[in-house]
Amino acid sequence: MRLFVTGASGFLGGYFLRDLIRDPSSEIYGLIRTRNGNTLEDRARSLGLLHPRIHFFPGDLTDQSAIDAVDAGPIDEFWHLASLTEFTEDRRSDLVRSNVLGTKNALQLAKRLGARKFFHISTAYVSGVYDDGPVPEDGVLPSPEFRNPYEETKHEAEKLVHESGLPYIIIRPSTVIGHSQTGEVDSDKMMYGLIKAYHTADRLRRRPNRKSKDADGPQMLFMNADPGVSLNAICVDDVIRAMQAIRERGELSKTYHCTHYQPVIIGRLHDEVMRCLDIKNLTMTLDRPATHPKTGLQAVLDRASRVYEEYITAHDPVFGRNNIDKLLKPSEQPRPLSKEVLARCITWYAKNRLRARQPAAEAV
Repeated sequence: MRLFVTGASGFLGGYFLRDLIRDPSSEIYGLIRTRNGNTLEDRARSLGLLHPRIHFFPGDLTDQSAIDAVDAGPIDEFWHLASLTEFTEDRRSDLVRSNVLGTKNALQLAKRLGARKFFHISTAYVSGVYDDGPVPEDGVLPSPEFRNPYEETKHEAEKLVHESGLPYIIIRPSTVIGHSQTGEVDSDKMMYGLIKAYHTADRLRRRPNRKSKDADGPQMLFMNADPGVSLNAICVDDVIRAMQAIRERGELSKTYHCTHYQPVIIGRLHDEVMRCLDIKNLTMTLDRPATHPKTGLQAVLDRASRVYEEYITAHDPVFGRNNIDKLLKPSEQPRPLSKEVLARCITWYAKNRLRARQPAAEAV
């Protein structure tokens, strides 16, 4: 089985490649960018992807010369995981380049390599703001109201896949978090962006040389969020297991929601973050007291969390699961997001991606 995979250096892409290579019949090709003058071998080693059956070409999907230099055909499966996940308007041009042009070029390359199947990793959030019942899996929603340019560019990418003429399958994960058994993660977005915001404000408050301290005790901080809303989160190993099932039994021209059947309540997540990071005097509310002082600490928390506000002040849509539930065996369904699993994911991130780089944390 010959496969081409984009996005190998990403969180989901790296996990997927390491899972694919366990099959001794797989021969995998991909594009990665080298850094600081390192060789492809150095870069592959740094990603944990140095293997005799993984073959990388230098460059990325927005570089036409790099695409033209790829010589890997014929390909049985083309997996397009490369994507930019940013949410602010000032990153729109980068998002269009990576998510729209990148997908257009991936489709072009897949055609040239004679790919028999094109698997496109999208996002469940192509639905945008959707409150008209469960979001359907199949088809492109006509004109969603998008919360940010990330959702919009991923929606545009799906349209390109539908119009490509290639035999395709679309997979839409929701918010992907760490491994259910280890907590390991390589991401600073969504849930982890919020954890980083909590950690940064709390760390600044604890600095011994901080100038402003309340005479009556530590200042209360407020996260602008509704503790009752739900977020659809799914562990990376659950997504990989579903992707492998879709590889084996998925139907062409179908879309599959890799989402969780039981969303996480934001207030529950807040409680676990507070407990795992030992943070006090920080509350989640939409009703911040009018008399609350506008201090520097509160400004840091507001600035760091603002980009995620649309996801923590309103419920995620209900994502339809007809296709994925018909496909997955009971053993392939996502595991429950228990308190222990959430704590594992939070604790691993705090230990390995926050506290390991504390000097940089204040620049959130």
